[in-house]
Amino acid sequence: MSDKEVVQGSVSIEQNEAKKSKQRKGQTDEEYEIQKQIFHENGPLVNDQDWLLDEDDLANLDKDNKYDRTRIIFACEKLYFERKFDKCLELIQFGEKFYDTEIPTDNGKTKKSSSIDRQVMELSHIKEKCLSKLKGGN
Repeated sequence: MSDKEVVQGSVSIEQNEAKKSKQRKGQTDEEYEIQKQIFHENGPLVNDQDWLLDEDDLANLDKDNKYDRTRIIFACEKLYFERKFDKCLELIQFGEKFYDTEIPTDNGKTKKSSSIDRQVMELSHIKEKCLSKLKGGN
């Protein structure tokens, strides 16, 4: 029996060496120096209670920046939690422009191929829940 096989009872299982844990891609020295320079110029980021909903910041979001994309979702979740469904739907409309797509209301089981697709589907789920609450649902 090879070193790659393990016997459990009468069943032989081959261990898959390819199933190693994914290694996180490190930050380059150049990226670190840029980040450090920005910190020294601007100082630490201080957020107040309504930082997610700051309209000036929302207008300057970058679609290629994951942090900016998730910020829209977090802001929608905050508005939904605060039961501000109309404002939440307004922000979802902003999200439609931001993602350059219409957020569907039927949250079907669609294959989520990319993080952007997952974020659009998450906004779709929030939109569906807001519309349900506004129509008098639970």
